[in-house]
Order: sequence, then C-alpha cells, then structure tokens
Amino acid sequence: MRILLHPGFHKTGTSSLQGGAQAQMERLRGHLQLRITDDLPISARAARRFAARPERVNLSRFAEALADELAGVDPDGPQVLLISSEDLC
Repeated sequence: MRILLHPGFHKTGTSSLQGGAQAQMERLRGHLQLRITDDLPISARAARRFAARPERVNLSRFAEALADELAGVDPDGPQVLLISSEDLC
C-alpha cells in the first residue's frame, strides 16, 4: 500500500485538502482511501502528547493508536491511503 501523508504543517491548506477530498469522495473512492483527523481521534491526541513530551512511552502509545485506527483500512480497497491531519505535525 502507498501512503500519502499530509501532516498539516501551518498554512499548508489542510482544511482545504480535507474538505475537497471529502467533497469528491464519490469520485475518489475507487482511487484512494482517506483518513482525516476526525477518523483518528486517539492517534491525534497521542501525537499531540508526544509533541509536548517526546518520550519513548508517548511515541509507543502513538504508534499503537495509529495502528489500531488504521486497522479499518480496507486491504482489498484502493492501494493508496491519504492521511491528512494537522495534529500529526
């Protein structure tokens, strides 16, 4: 699977990208799978925690949360996953 990560650095159009992708999901559905901040609430929180306290335990919690939340990615669906979340920067 190819993963496109848009971590949402300041002023990079995260909201526009997410809104546009959601608005065009019917067209994009056969080409990519989409996960945005709302789809990754535990991972987003863990990423913010790690940013504030960059300790190994916080990194491990983030990795576990992300793996759990991405477990729902359809392995038989499009082999491109777009993850866009301002909380991942």
